[in-house]
Amino acid sequence: MKTTALMLLVLLLAACSGGSGNAPRNESSRPDDVSLAHPPTLEGARAVLEEFLVKDANVLKLRSQLKPTAEDLAKIYQPGYLDKAIKAEDKLWTGLAHNPDFKRNADQTKVVVFAATTEQLRAWRPPVSEQFADPKPPAIKVQFEKVPLYVLDSLTFYRFKFATPNDASAAVFGALLCHVNGRWVLIWNPVYIIEFYDDLMKAK
Repeated sequence: MKTTALMLLVLLLAACSGGSGNAPRNESSRPDDVSLAHPPTLEGARAVLEEFLVKDANVLKLRSQLKPTAEDLAKIYQPGYLDKAIKAEDKLWTGLAHNPDFKRNADQTKVVVFAATTEQLRAWRPPVSEQFADPKPPAIKVQFEKVPLYVLDSLTFYRFKFATPNDASAAVFGALLCHVNGRWVLIWNPVYIIEFYDDLMKAK
């Protein structure tokens, strides 16, 4: 597969919430840090994402505050997949460093968020199987149904999209929001991270 990592970024963006754990070991103690500003709930996830829609929002800054640390990923991934997750996330976030937005249209101003636990994804029943289903298959089909194969139990994942007010169209992403270690983080779909790891790491 010769698709570059940067081309794949637009296919991937979504969300997850776990236990509070220890306080994060980063500089995220500022009141303007979006990763700390909202509670670990569905409404909290929506509030995090709505900050990206504020006029003149510093998208690069907001997104960088949601970058997961190795300690955060350890609260999400099963131990056997953690090393790959850390390396792949680092590469994908490096590719995003100068990419300012989520590739949404200007009229897509409504945030729609869906939540599912690890156990609900494993069961894959409505409404989760409908809310987390893939749209028309992209170049690389990303299956949220398989997320539980790689992550820990008892997490809550938040998938999101930016839609027009009447839901006529939406920008849907393959990334997930999670709340771990007392903060919100944005992770790439674990299915993509693990199953396409070799292609991702070889891509320029």
